[in-house]
Amino acid sequence: MTEVAYGGRAYECRESETVLEAQVHLLTRRRELFGRLLAMKFLWMPTPKFKHFSLFRDWIRLPFMTRVRSFGGTLRRLVSRGLWRPRALDKAFHDAERAVEHPKAGVTDERL
Repeated sequence: MTEVAYGGRAYECRESETVLEAQVHLLTRRRELFGRLLAMKFLWMPTPKFKHFSLFRDWIRLPFMTRVRSFGGTLRRLVSRGLWRPRALDKAFHDAERAVEHPKAGVTDERL
């Protein structure tokens, strides 16, 4: 291992396998992401697009019950909390949006 000094601190260079071993839970969460996005698409919700990630290939490597849990748990949460329905934006959001578009259109905030 090589030691690198930067900004008054010493850092050790490690192998990539060591980093991956320390971040097992991060990899598991990323693998479960496809199931969550699939549940959102199932309810016709907008989903983000991830480029250069093999989400399906990582998700399919998970055990069957973990895949079911990632999809079913997200679906259950979205439906039970009513997050799948489109909502009207509240008045405060519209006022803030209008202030950004037209900074002097009746807004008395001195910061604008």
